[in-house]
Amino acid sequence: MSSFTCISCRVAFASADLQRAHYKSDWHRYNLKRKVAELPPVTAENFQQRVMAQKAQVAESERETCSQCAICKKFFNTQNAFENHMKSKKHKETEAKQVQKIQSEVEKQNQKNREKGYDVAHERAQKDTVNKALAEARKSPGPVKRKVNSLDPAKVEAIRQLRGRGHRSSQRSRSQPDDEDEGEWEDEDEEEVIGGDEEMEIEDSSEEEVDYPGTPLTEKQCLFCAREGDSLDNNMQHMTVEHSFYIPDVEYLADLEGLIRYLGEKVGGAFFCLYCNEKGRTFYSLEAAQGHMRDKGHTKMLMEGEAMLEYADFYDFRKSYPDYQAEGAAGGEEEEEEPVEKEELRVTDDETQLVLPSGSRIGHRALQRYWRQNLIPSMSHRTSGREAVGRLMAQYKALGWKGDYGEAAQKKVRDMQFVQKLKSKQRMQMGVRSNKFQTHFRPQVVF
Repeated sequence: MSSFTCISCRVAFASADLQRAHYKSDWHRYNLKRKVAELPPVTAENFQQRVMAQKAQVAESERETCSQCAICKKFFNTQNAFENHMKSKKHKETEAKQVQKIQSEVEKQNQKNREKGYDVAHERAQKDTVNKALAEARKSPGPVKRKVNSLDPAKVEAIRQLRGRGHRSSQRSRSQPDDEDEGEWEDEDEEEVIGGDEEMEIEDSSEEEVDYPGTPLTEKQCLFCAREGDSLDNNMQHMTVEHSFYIPDVEYLADLEGLIRYLGEKVGGAFFCLYCNEKGRTFYSLEAAQGHMRDKGHTKMLMEGEAMLEYADFYDFRKSYPDYQAEGAAGGEEEEEEPVEKEELRVTDDETQLVLPSGSRIGHRALQRYWRQNLIPSMSHRTSGREAVGRLMAQYKALGWKGDYGEAAQKKVRDMQFVQKLKSKQRMQMGVRSNKFQTHFRPQVVF
């Protein structure tokens, strides 16, 4: 009887060399793993059959197939990679954006065609084609051979034509007349004098509202619970007493209502934590965001680092300047308002604005699309909420607040002054660049 055996595989060997070679084989390693798992060993023939079956399965999974995602425009060499991509969050978000973008382009193009009097029958046919393509794109397409898309090439071409039609039509309207009479082209020239087609399209895009996943909170709704107060003052008192919410540097606050409304958009619309400020966890409901702020003690605003840029428009630190004088301090008591006479109202030369005695301007309704913009309010309008800020400071002082003093507070004030100057410079540079978008302008150096 041979003395060279393997207990794990239950085999015997004629020599020590065969035994050592067996210990290095895959069969022996496989039986060792089965022994650890408390399973019986397999014979050499059974092990070879298992190896062949595993190789066939791997070859089947790595077969030369090229799956393509028509929405993300990506190719995948294996079926597993393709299926994982179709289930990924990034693919679903891209698909939703693609559907929304194509539908908005179709609506805008049809609206332009209706305004110009074009026949929209062809547009409807293309819209139906696009809708069918999107419906098939939503379905998870299976693997396809190389050079074969998951969408029909004709439908993909329809989507590409839809995307490029707006750009070609804008170029055609500026370069070649589409058999229109001279009167219509004169009207378009008048529109170009006002702002030009390109400027109108830019402003249309700026007028679109932000698509929030939730509903923004109003200034009367609490930022940290489901309570809704009677007024802004009542809501601020509730958040101060119940949630210990204090506004930093409240003595320099210029627009309390605008700040609370903006915070309501962040919490109720985007589900953000005011203190984590987009750098913490992601929340998918208002209750989750509010619960996080209450549990973590994040019922406060972040006013450090880059977060200062976010709230700089709601503050006015001019009172901290050494040479600052309050409005009306040098002029004595305010004069009584006098009745406005008709002669004091005047119209601008282009007859598009009515100038009031106070200097305010009322625009013509024909230009309402230009006036209906969410521009940054001037300092005179932002200081109109001083009474609300004063009442809020009185509430803080009643609870023991004595203001922000010390070297750290002065450093924060200096930082905010620098931030406001920086943002003012950026707005001026952006305005100079925006002036170059208009078609006709007079050089500022040649008079």
